[in-house]
Amino acid sequence: MKKKKYKIYLGEHLIGFTKLEKADAPMGVAFGEIEFTSNKYGYDFFRDYCEENEILYIDFTEDFYLSTCETIEDLKIISPEGTEIKGVGNQISIIKNELNEISIQGIPSSIYEKEFPHHVKEYEEQFK
Repeated sequence: MKKKKYKIYLGEHLIGFTKLEKADAPMGVAFGEIEFTSNKYGYDFFRDYCEENEILYIDFTEDFYLSTCETIEDLKIISPEGTEIKGVGNQISIIKNELNEISIQGIPSSIYEKEFPHHVKEYEEQFK
């Protein structure tokens, strides 16, 4: 099965893509690696963005690993069909020069089951 490629917007700007290839289905969580559209997005960009917009973040090892703690309201994840995948929150984690990840928490089950049937199936298979 070919994985969907979701667009990531910050406000009106397309900043990247993700396949939301990982999941915690019972919690309504989908997450995946970010493929940024430009190298200007990343650690420094999001640290500055969080500071300017008073969004709580953790800088675990200065200039290396950053993780947002609060939802970035202007961050939107859009399916190839044009549906916004929205939960109760989102988070960006960046390990400088290595891994960038986005997660959406608390996606309603009606949306989750429709958008991520493969994650639901994988979870259910554990109990067979």
